[in-house]
Formats: sequence, structure tokens, C-alpha cells
Amino acid sequence: MHSFTHSTDRALSGAMPGMSLAAGVDGGAASVAELAAAVAAIDSHQQLQSDLLLNIAGAIQQLGEGLAAVKQGGQKNTQLDAVMARLERLEGTLQWSARTASRTGAGAPIRVLFLIHHATAWPAVRDIVDQMRLAEDFEPVIMSLPHQFPVLNRMSGEAEVHEMLQAQGYAHVRLRDDDAANALECVKQLAPAVIFRQAPWDADLPATLSSKHLGFARLCYVPYGYMTARIEKQQFDQQYHRQCWRLFCPDEAHRELYAAHNALGDVNCRVTGYPKFDHLSRQVGQPGTWPITGGQPDAFRLIWAPHFSSDNDPLKFGVFYRIAADMLTLAASDPSLQVALRPHPALREAMACARPDSSLGRFLATWQSLPNTCFHEEAEYAELFAASHAMLTDGLSFFSEYQLFDKPLVFFERDDHAGFNAAGERLMDGMYRVRDVAGWLERLAQCRAGVEDAAIVAGRRRIAAELQPFPGAAARQIVEVIRREIGAA
Repeated sequence: MHSFTHSTDRALSGAMPGMSLAAGVDGGAASVAELAAAVAAIDSHQQLQSDLLLNIAGAIQQLGEGLAAVKQGGQKNTQLDAVMARLERLEGTLQWSARTASRTGAGAPIRVLFLIHHATAWPAVRDIVDQMRLAEDFEPVIMSLPHQFPVLNRMSGEAEVHEMLQAQGYAHVRLRDDDAANALECVKQLAPAVIFRQAPWDADLPATLSSKHLGFARLCYVPYGYMTARIEKQQFDQQYHRQCWRLFCPDEAHRELYAAHNALGDVNCRVTGYPKFDHLSRQVGQPGTWPITGGQPDAFRLIWAPHFSSDNDPLKFGVFYRIAADMLTLAASDPSLQVALRPHPALREAMACARPDSSLGRFLATWQSLPNTCFHEEAEYAELFAASHAMLTDGLSFFSEYQLFDKPLVFFERDDHAGFNAAGERLMDGMYRVRDVAGWLERLAQCRAGVEDAAIVAGRRRIAAELQPFPGAAARQIVEVIRREIGAA
């Protein structure tokens, strides 16, 4: 600490030889250049202080991890428990201090880091990046990461994110699959003032990017999807939610869910609208792009979007394994029906790793051999929605997203699913609900004949309007909140 203080004093005296900062401001004797040099020296001082605090926090973290390893090998020790708890509190305090000390300097752009591990959720923050790229007071930085989704449970997938960002023209820092252990070091080297992470689930990302390690920056969160399931504590009260400087809510319904279920209530919430809805809505009314070519020109275009959750998952929304054979029979028997299979990313990864001789492998081989079916795995799907005629799904994000397109949405519902939160319940008015294959086939026939329930049509149109309280302006509002409030927090 002694050497740090003296090095800072030298930096200040070197910036303004022969005069104090007070004399320059109060007496008017300093030139603009001298004042600028003084401000730069103060910024340097703050950065040195921030770096020091982060180094201390890292040392404490390593000590705590060492003590934890010792504890695992021996008997319960109450004194050791107390020391570890104190270290954890001290680390949190130092992270907070570092966050305060590393305020953006006068005139310097606000560096905002976007940690992208989930390619299909990229549209939830893409418009924010675009807004910041056009602003002189922001410096957005993107980092592509590996992930670990349910079902497959392995850290992988950075290449997919990289290829998507590269194809769309977004420069980014790569953290490849085999370098996940160094993720936190890379993030700290970038010295962001603000960090956006795509999901609240620590298990989805490299362990070093868990919530407890990111407190040195202002954390922000835009949900990767519109949260609808009745698992409110998981969706609104994770450690990441509690640590966030700002939680950006799609609408009042989500703010109320934070208020009811988050330990801090809605104190950090800002209702801004949802950039992902704005992104999708730009394709509403457009012809879109359908991935199946050839076949009958007047074929009915159906999206089948199964969720990953099965009997072993507490959500229990998924019906893929129950209806896969029936869907295969349906498609094979009717060339006037075209079906694009668009599975949840976790289910898609499981499908990609299925053995050819397994039941899933055989299903996929047959499915992809048919002329009127396809397996859609592109990160972007707005144009797919626009080109389709209807959707069959068992959950969950598409319950909201597809209603923006004002087309028939059919929910194949299990009796034992987890249920819906308050935001999810209000979406039910805009969709058809079936519980067995016979009911689904009947509804499909009605959709193909253009027969709709007037109440359902009115419901989805009302819901689409309610889902966008600030149409087209969500990203702009998020950027403005950061710009306006960062200096006061």
C-alpha cells in the first residue's frame, strides 16, 4: 500500500509541476491542457486503486479456495467456517470498492462487455450493441464463450457463437472451449465498467465467470427469453439477479415478478421493453425465408419447436419423445405438409450427439431423408417465423415470440408440467391447447383450412401489443438508462 501511495503522488506531481489541482481550478491559473493532464492523472490513480483492490480480492479468493480444500479432507471446524465466511464477505467488499474506484474517466467512453455463450439468445442484446456502436460515449466489446447446457452437460460450443458473430460482422474476443479456465483473467484484462451476461444460471458458463467473481463491474441482465414457467425463484432470484446493478424488464409483468420473488425486490429493475421482441418484429409481415425448397408450391408450412425438458426435468414441458413417431408418420404420409423441426438448443445438442443406432439417431436419419421436412438449427429464426403458417410447441420462449407474428400457435400440453407464472398465464389467451395426438391432428386440419377461433385471434393480437410497451425502442432505452445512471451508482 505504501508504494502504491507514493507512485500515485508522483503521477499527480508529474502531471502538474509547481501547482496544485485546487489552485488550477479555483485560481484560474491552469491551462486547459494542464487541467486535462490532471484529470488523466486522477483517472490513472483510480485505475491503480482498482487494480490493487482486484489483486487483493483475487488473493483472498485463492486463500479461501485453499482453506476449502483443507476442510474437505478433515472434520468440521467451526473456526475455519467463520474464517471462510469472513473472507467471502471481504472479497465482496473489495469487489464493490473496485467497482466504485474504476469509474469511467471524464471524456472516456463507457466500456461495456457482452459475454455471449448462447447463440440463439444473441438477438436479446444485439440491438443494444448496435446502439452503443453508434454512440461516442460507449465502447461495446463482445466476447464469445463456451457453454454447458442441460441434457449434454459439457463445456463446448464457442465455435458456433464465433461463426455467428463473424458472419454478422461483429468483431469479438474469443474464449475458446479449451481456454475456459482463463475466462475471468481475460475479462479483467478488458477492464469493463459494465458487463452483460446472457443467463442467470452460473452452471451454463465457465466456472470462473460465476456471479461471485464478477462483482468488480456493474452487472446487467436482459433475459435470454420471456420467462413464463412457474419456477420464479430460479428465474428471478438467482445470485446473478441479486448482484445486478440493473435488471432490464420487458414489461411491467416481469417487474412485478422481480418485486414478488427477488430478495431485493424491484429496486434494480428498469422497464425498458425487450430488444428481442423488437428484433423479431422487424420481420412481421415480411415473406421470410423457408428452409425447405421444392415440393408443392401451396404446401402448409409448420414449425415444430420441441422443448428439451423431459420426464427427468422438473419443468416437464417436453413432449418430443412422446410424439416423435407420430410426427414422423404425419410428415411421411402428407407431402402437402412441410415441417421445419426447430428444437430447443439443449435438445439440439443432444440430437447432434445421438448414436446412429439409437432411437433418436434413427428418428433423425429418417426425418432428414424426407423431402418435406428439415432440421433448422440457424441461430437466427425471425425469417423462419415470417415464412411459416403455424407453430406446434410445448414451450417455452416461443409462447410469447411467435404471437408477435399473428399466426396460429398450438401448445401441446402435458398434464404434469410445472405450470406458469403470472406473465405466462396471460399468454394462454393467444394460443390453442391440445393434450393428445388426436386433438393436435384436429387442430392442424382446422389451421390448414383457415378456421380459427375469434377469441384466440383477438387474444394474440392484444398480447402482441402488450408485449411491446415501447415498440422499437427497447435497446435505445437500455442504453439511455446506463448513460444516465452509471455516474450515480
